Amino acid sequence: MRYNKIVVILSIFIALTSMGCKKYLIDMNKDPNGIQPETTNPNLVLTKVLSSTGMTITNLGYGDIAGVMQHTQKDGWSGSHNNYEWGLSNDWTGYYDILRDNKFVYERAEALGYDLQKGVSLVMKSMVFGLITDLFGDAPYTAALNADKGGDENVFPVF
Repeated sequence: MRYNKIVVILSIFIALTSMGCKKYLIDMNKDPNGIQPETTNPNLVLTKVLSSTGMTITNLGYGDIAGVMQHTQKDGWSGSHNNYEWGLSNDWTGYYDILRDNKFVYERAEALGYDLQKGVSLVMKSMVFGLITDLFGDAPYTAALNADKGGDENVFPVF
């Protein structure tokens, strides 16, 4: 009886592991409807860069900076102005997200020969890095946006 249980458990284990080890498993997990970076039009990502930058600057002017300086007052029970409940929304992660998308726009525009998009991308890069410097002081610039290359010098860029 015990021998039969061992044989059944072993056969189930072998059946499950043999079904899970297929070479096409990686290809199966690719989304055929998803956007592939090598075929993406940079104009589509550029609109995200522009709108995200505009939204970030608008939120700074109304929601945070002006509230601290008491130029604005929110109605209701908002704690961001009156109680100074600062959360993690004021870090530079969002700014570097915009810059990563902007870097993608620049690289795709360069590959496709879209000079107008390259120019807009360079202006946006300068604007967002300038905003980061105005808000936070010294910030990673030269070694920034290279974390996908790996290595400590790229993952932890110097200021």
